Amino acid sequence: MRVLIWMVVLVFAATSVSSQDRPVVVVELFTSQGCSSCPPADALLERLSGRNDVIALSLHVDYWDYIGWKDPFANPKFTVRQRLYEHLALSKNVATPGFIINGKAWNGWFYGQEPTIVNEHAIGSIIAKIVDDYIQVEFAPVAKMNSRRVMRESLSFHVAILGFDVKTTVTKGENSGRELTHDFVVLAYDSQALFKGEVNGEVIAQARMTLPDASKYKENKKAIVVWVSKSNNPTPIQAVGGWL
Repeated sequence: MRVLIWMVVLVFAATSVSSQDRPVVVVELFTSQGCSSCPPADALLERLSGRNDVIALSLHVDYWDYIGWKDPFANPKFTVRQRLYEHLALSKNVATPGFIINGKAWNGWFYGQEPTIVNEHAIGSIIAKIVDDYIQVEFAPVAKMNSRRVMRESLSFHVAILGFDVKTTVTKGENSGRELTHDFVVLAYDSQALFKGEVNGEVIAQARMTLPDASKYKENKKAIVVWVSKSNNPTPIQAVGGWL
């Protein structure tokens, strides 16, 4: 199981995580247990996660389920997310395995290439606090003009519960007969709009919602990832994570 060295600030039991102003790179992999090309891409995602500035997300889509194997981690929301990237011309197609790095498609995997990961300046900082079954999120811009411009946009925050060392024996489809092991697989996910207010003369965005429910996956090590995006664009602006 991969050790999450991309965690920034963590209070034990994940009661609080903070990104500070530290920029990170979010690598999303749209994948499926029904796709024979996906396990090698899953391995690349895990390797990329070894960087201390990368947050990895394995998002299982549902459009492979028709071939006979129903992926237990497939979520139609992730299919919609991948299609939105295509709709916004941030990706040329909807296929698996599909890598999105900082909101832009990377197809070099199909040609044996290594991705060029560019760590851009942080737009703002996230503080996420877990209280009982709720999560409270605060996003504040850094003191730069482009960051303040972002605060004029409608913003949303996203919460994903990730599973590690998750094993599945596949009995149908292209991976029939294989036992697949997943890290960084998104077990539960939800999102909500952020609401803006002013604190000490600075505009910040805040919200509170119920934690996504991943309780049925009791045997697996879990982590939480929180990221902020514009409401009309799935590209992460800032992200943070911690063990649960």
